[in-house]
Amino acid sequence: MRLVLLGNPRLQRSWKNCLAHAARLLGWDVTMLQDDAVTVGRVIAECSGADMLLWARSHGHSPSGDVESMWRAVEAGGTKTAAVHLDLYWGVPHRQAQIGRDPWWLAQHVFTADGNPAHRALFEQRGVNHHWLVPPAADRYAHPGRYRSELAYDMVFVGSCGRVHDQTRRRMLDWATQRYGNRFCWLGRGGRAGIWGQDLADLYASAKVVLGDSVPNPYYWSDRVSNTLGMGGVLVHPEVDGLADQYGAAVGTWPRGNLTALGDLVDGLLDNPIRRSWMRGAGAMTAMGRHLWRHRLPEIARVCGIEVS
Repeated sequence: MRLVLLGNPRLQRSWKNCLAHAARLLGWDVTMLQDDAVTVGRVIAECSGADMLLWARSHGHSPSGDVESMWRAVEAGGTKTAAVHLDLYWGVPHRQAQIGRDPWWLAQHVFTADGNPAHRALFEQRGVNHHWLVPPAADRYAHPGRYRSELAYDMVFVGSCGRVHDQTRRRMLDWATQRYGNRFCWLGRGGRAGIWGQDLADLYASAKVVLGDSVPNPYYWSDRVSNTLGMGGVLVHPEVDGLADQYGAAVGTWPRGNLTALGDLVDGLLDNPIRRSWMRGAGAMTAMGRHLWRHRLPEIARVCGIEVS
């Protein structure tokens, strides 16, 4: 399997590099190109004899030249084309406006985390051959971390609170800060640098509970879910249609916005180390058994009509 990957190798923390790492684990021959520092002519040339061109886009990055013509030229040479991103698009105004209009969307197949069945017809109306990609964890970090006493908070949240999030996230974080005080740690607050890699795995292994959240939308959640579980975290997350189908009871859920129910859930877990231990094991087993990039990449290839072992 020969893959040409348009990504962002400059940014070490990028999930695009996690995708490339997983492809190499699978034994694929990977050529990775920096997507904002390459011409469409170079991309076309690199795709000669390749099985698939996969563009894992960073917002605002694009090869120079006519991208739609690039897709069609690559396909004319016998290479399948696909585009992938882990973000939600429908319901986020500044992203929704791009659907089917930005040339990134004009690949033969487009994979995003938009899983809402109600949006299938909307993608079709915009001329997009869309597929739901359940966000996977990074293979290179999917292992339980080490316990570190300085990270042993009762509850942690890792992430930002920006314009794509509704006020329920801000209220949730304010509530957690007020209720748990210095027993709660928010990493990524105010856009400041968060935590990554082994340090993040160690945080999840040391904290008793990990507080999760995603932009409200049926059948959508971020890769924070799979990454947290793969690193052995005890995750609690607002109820989302489809989440239990993928992870079962390995994720503790509560009705979004119901902070009383959230408090009962968290306090129950804090008082029950046996339940927490079970969730750590079940979550890690589920994530590492079904929800890694090395699972998603063969799925993408098969949807594109490429047989892989």
